[in-house]
Amino acid sequence: MVVKIRLARFGRCKAPFYNIVVAQARTARNSKPIEVLGTYDPIPKPPIDGEGKPFKDIKLDTTRAKYWLGVGAQPSDPAWRLLSMAGLLIPKYRPKPTTQNQPQITIESQPETTEKIAH
Repeated sequence: MVVKIRLARFGRCKAPFYNIVVAQARTARNSKPIEVLGTYDPIPKPPIDGEGKPFKDIKLDTTRAKYWLGVGAQPSDPAWRLLSMAGLLIPKYRPKPTTQNQPQITIESQPETTEKIAH
């Protein structure tokens, strides 16, 4: 039985809301999960004190998430990103794709001249 940590979408059209769930890998996205670990609201909320940047609300039961990671549950890429923000996983960075049309920039050092200039 392969178990995954993934997001299950809820909410209205153009107003998504996600549950962070543990489910079997072969089940549908919104089927009944084994356990709900938390919630994620991707729509930025204004800061409470009125100053600073808007924030996205993430609520997560870290002890249960650690348990499921410990028994071998595999997180999906979006779930990996959320768990790395919570400090449970190492962030996974994707290399930027290189295109054929971009020129390659090489930096070559100029050899220093040993000639002395007479004044």
